Amino acid sequence: MMRVAKFAKSCTNICLCFVLLLILYLLNREPPNDVSGVRDDVINDYQYYMSDVGDVDSLILDKADVSEEKENSFLRKGAAERRELADQVLVIVVASDDPNQTLDGAGEAEGLEAPVETTGINDDVDVLRDNDVMIGNIVIDRSEDIVSKIQNETMDNLNEVLQVGVSQLVQSHHENNISSAFYSREELLPVLKKPPSSRDEPGEFGHPFIIPHRMGASVERQVEEGYRRHAFNVLVSDVISVHRNLGDKREDVCKDKQYTRPLPTMSVVICYKNEAFSTLIRTLYSVLESVPAVLLKEVILIDDFSGNDFTEAVKKEIEELSLVKLSRNTEHLGIVKSRIKGAKMAAGDVIAFLDSHCECYEGWAEPLLHRISRDRTVVALPVMEIINPDNFKFTVTPMQRIQRGGFDWTLTYRWIPPHRDRFLNPTMDMTQPVTSPTMSGGVFAIERKYFNEMGNYDDGMSVWGGDNLEMSFRIWMCGGRIEIVPCSHVGHVFKSRSPHDVHNDVVLRNKRRVADVWLDDYISLFFKRTPGALKADSGNITSRVQLRHNLHCKSFSWFIKHVYPELYVPELHPRLSGAVCCRLGETIDICLDTHSDDVIPGRPLGVDRYKSRQRTQYFEFTKHNELRHNSVRDVCVGVTSSHKVEIQRCKFPFDNHETAPPSQQWEISESGKITNKETQLCLTASTAKVWVQDCDVTNVRQKWKWK
Repeated sequence: MMRVAKFAKSCTNICLCFVLLLILYLLNREPPNDVSGVRDDVINDYQYYMSDVGDVDSLILDKADVSEEKENSFLRKGAAERRELADQVLVIVVASDDPNQTLDGAGEAEGLEAPVETTGINDDVDVLRDNDVMIGNIVIDRSEDIVSKIQNETMDNLNEVLQVGVSQLVQSHHENNISSAFYSREELLPVLKKPPSSRDEPGEFGHPFIIPHRMGASVERQVEEGYRRHAFNVLVSDVISVHRNLGDKREDVCKDKQYTRPLPTMSVVICYKNEAFSTLIRTLYSVLESVPAVLLKEVILIDDFSGNDFTEAVKKEIEELSLVKLSRNTEHLGIVKSRIKGAKMAAGDVIAFLDSHCECYEGWAEPLLHRISRDRTVVALPVMEIINPDNFKFTVTPMQRIQRGGFDWTLTYRWIPPHRDRFLNPTMDMTQPVTSPTMSGGVFAIERKYFNEMGNYDDGMSVWGGDNLEMSFRIWMCGGRIEIVPCSHVGHVFKSRSPHDVHNDVVLRNKRRVADVWLDDYISLFFKRTPGALKADSGNITSRVQLRHNLHCKSFSWFIKHVYPELYVPELHPRLSGAVCCRLGETIDICLDTHSDDVIPGRPLGVDRYKSRQRTQYFEFTKHNELRHNSVRDVCVGVTSSHKVEIQRCKFPFDNHETAPPSQQWEISESGKITNKETQLCLTASTAKVWVQDCDVTNVRQKWKWK
């Protein structure tokens, strides 16, 4: 019997060794390299690791044709089927080195403004996450794969390791360290582990995936259709894995940070309506593959009345994910009411609201939860990273370059520069939270009970627009704080426009509610720049006014003075205001015109025929002798050293604290001449352009009036 037992044990060990060697071989082997059938001109730019590839155009059409019929067919397939289909189409493609080789199909209407894109951390270097290991060219999550445990074990205890399993090892480690004040790394393992992936797959480590023009008209049509329906490159999103590994390019001080137990639990709320399927599912998996299992209470998906096929596809995707709850609205409610619904369902200590086109970065949740655990009145924001809508490049912002949230006087959210002391004081602790006057609303975390105490969302708002500023003003003015936590990063696809039909009247109505409740005497600045809001019906605001009274909120002037002192407050009564026009001929009034609400400093000032209430023709002559245009930025009319008239960033009060520089100061005479103070040249117009030249009292092109 002893011999039989020894023989059986030997056989078992031999089998285990064979299994181990097989696993290592499979992980270490190179992908197949057969590229038969691929066009020669495409091979020059790309590598296809697949067998029996047919025509590239038809293959991509089979995978991601965005026509209703084919998209719905694609959605009806299960996760495994979709993955298999993707493997048959465009499995591993190495992106071209040319970052400009994109198919731009973006629309014209404006969406949420993206922050200014800066050079990211180690943009050209792939950095593994702490739990990852590279075997050959394959990245595996060693917290899931037993191979990483086996590598440090001898053959004598191999059988024991395989029988015990990772979960029991983690439990044993937890019991041995329960007395520690800090969470161990094993305790903070996420709900799901990322599947093994090749570093050369599209989009891995946040690299851009670029579709070349040469791939044909059919692909170009698909890309354009994706932009039309979703305002980003859906085909690129479909090709990139929904489990893509972004690596970990955070600063070491963030990676080494330890968190004291206990941290509050988190419920994640994601609302969507007909989002691009791969983008939504990538958002979901990025949560499950990053938030520690001990901290994630649930993920709540609110389907805002998407199409039936889309809803069924999501149901099928999540049917084995017990932490994910799905609720579908019976009618389209919009983001505000959908988030209110999701918040009511939440059971976690903290609610994290995410847009449906995000990717959560490694270690994003713990810093937010830690900050809220120290001060429940803090609304904690991650650093909002840009996911390029054309190629899905993911950039990680260095901590000293964190941009904050502001607004303009049309009550539109704007990104504002980082605090100057983050550049001027290199010895400061960059991990400390950064205060932000407002938030974009796309991603934030807030303690659930505090969220309800502070009035939740304004349920009188419709669909979308203005809700983020309303909450920002309310949080600050009523005793809370909005802070960006530098060690937390979440990527966001900044679309060029809203793909959903939200009528401007709806947005104006929402903004009017914000103005009526929170702006106090500053409301006239809003009306002056948004005259259409005067006719907007803000609805019944009694409950929100009462809420402000009950919460003992401060005034809006306090907010400007203590929270947003760098905000330029336009003069309530400028010396002159309106359109600045020159009469050419008997009936033609030619006026200064920026030709865009989103004026970019450095562009020439233009002219156009007078149009009543045209925002691009509205200027103010201030007490500092500026010709200031009230666009989404603070811009002034200035003259360059070469005597060109252009739109410039206003130097007062940011650079020149006392008054505007002479190049941006103007003198206006009773005869209508407008003279630049620095050059002493006069503003002169034709029907096509404006310039400065020597002043001439007889020149009708230099006689201006305000309308």
